[in-house]
Amino acid sequence: MKKSLSICFGAMMAVSAMAQTTVTYKMNGLIQGDSRTLTKFDYVDKSEKGANQVWDFSGAKEMGTMVLNQNVNYGQPMGNLNVASSNLLFACDEGGEKDTYFEISKDAKMYWGLQSKSAKIEFNEPIVDLPFPFSYGDIRTGSMDGIYTENSGATYPIEGQYFTSADAWGTLTLPDGTTYNDVLRVKVEKIYKQQFGSSNYDIHTTRYQYFAPGVRYPVMIAIISDTQSDCNCACGKSHTEEAYYQTQTALKNLKSFSMDSYMADAEGEFEMSAYPIPFKTVLNAQINAPKASTVSLEILDATGRLIKGFGEYNLEAGDNVITLNTTDVVSGQLVLRAIYGGEVFTKTIIKK
Repeated sequence: MKKSLSICFGAMMAVSAMAQTTVTYKMNGLIQGDSRTLTKFDYVDKSEKGANQVWDFSGAKEMGTMVLNQNVNYGQPMGNLNVASSNLLFACDEGGEKDTYFEISKDAKMYWGLQSKSAKIEFNEPIVDLPFPFSYGDIRTGSMDGIYTENSGATYPIEGQYFTSADAWGTLTLPDGTTYNDVLRVKVEKIYKQQFGSSNYDIHTTRYQYFAPGVRYPVMIAIISDTQSDCNCACGKSHTEEAYYQTQTALKNLKSFSMDSYMADAEGEFEMSAYPIPFKTVLNAQINAPKASTVSLEILDATGRLIKGFGEYNLEAGDNVITLNTTDVVSGQLVLRAIYGGEVFTKTIIKK
């Protein structure tokens, strides 16, 4: 299985006018442990689509920050997702206001739902938020049927469609004056009906993600939402627009920034084995790493439930042996799981 990082960051990229950014798993997948600081700004929608667009938000007033923490979810999976699979399920803490749940695979970043202070949303099937690879002109559609559950226990259906498209590319200037060329814009549009109490709502949301060459996460995100209720009241109709961007300082503070930089030209593959098998109180994880990096090690049971986490270890380039104390681990068939560079590697193990 190949490593998952191969990228170099840059504040500004000068490439030919005809070049276009392609979003890929290797370059744009979520990384466990990244804490992203996003700066909110006074946003006016500039939703022109097509090629060679110019989006200029320079000088826009900043309105505070939001921190988004990307953590692997060890709780109950959303949408009955099997967390013992080769995929990761991230619980992304969005400023303490809500957790959003994303499944990450080599094919896509998929949105399963959210948990806020007042309610929970779960979809029957995930929304394909970002397919891999994804280029200008590509589109993905699907249903977004699910359940809205209030803290009181009341549940209401959600029925609708989503449309994910790479609808534009061009030059983007952020509020701090930073300019990126050949930015790919990915549009996620959701059109659905949702019930709250005795009222029914028609909801239309659009989220734009702006991807710049050489930058893992969107350098800017804009969200536009329109809601219309059948209650015939003043509060039954609303329109909101908001946007966030990543400053250069925020980019350089990302955990993945240094990882991406020194793994840009890495060759070879990550390999893991374990011995002795079966083992009693000590298990040795033998890891071959393409370059110096870090790895998180865990033991799961056969259902994917976390039995013991061993934390993060520094790896040297080449062969490494990590000795794990397993005296408090239950006997039976288990799984040793390594999380390295945003990718998951597993090995079946047996304890006497």
